[in-house]
Amino acid sequence: VDATQINTTTSITSEFVEAIPVKDRNFTDLVLMTPGAAENAEGYRQTVEGARGIQNNLQIDGASFNSKFNGEQRGGTRIPFSFSQDTIKELQVITNSFDAQYGDAAGAVINAVSKTGTNDLSGTAFVQWRPSAFVANIRPVPYDQYGTTNRPKALERDFSQTQAGMTLGGPIIKDKLHYYVGFEYYRYSQNNVPAASDNVS
Repeated sequence: VDATQINTTTSITSEFVEAIPVKDRNFTDLVLMTPGAAENAEGYRQTVEGARGIQNNLQIDGASFNSKFNGEQRGGTRIPFSFSQDTIKELQVITNSFDAQYGDAAGAVINAVSKTGTNDLSGTAFVQWRPSAFVANIRPVPYDQYGTTNRPKALERDFSQTQAGMTLGGPIIKDKLHYYVGFEYYRYSQNNVPAASDNVS
């Protein structure tokens, strides 16, 4: 027991990152596995120790990855993270009172440690595709006075989601210099027919 340690650190290892499925492969959702964390009412941020989702400090390999203007992670929080889940080796979540080296956080300091290459050539690849045929149609409205909301076209959902990625790592000079690269592509499209009516009662 370190009596001088005032913060609490939870580590999510690469085994958990690889094994646990998360929505849209956004690895920041793994923060929800740590004590004191929950999804906030907006549904796309993690609240820790009761603080707002934008009050977390997100770091990549110890360097800040926050937008000072918007008060959130760079790239926004409503879309999957710009880093591939397959490139994350460990996720560290630091809560409670922080050491002097940390700042810009009232909830948690979230540090993602990226993978590095090894002496062995290795990599991953994946493709996830969801067309309209795999998505249920919109549920009819029980009472539709003018017959506009329950039109056949309004009940159909034009939806598509494609996500693909790959990683590759290996040696440049054995035992001295290695490389590791990752790429991920995400495309989401959804069209809804407005349920407007020209009838006036």
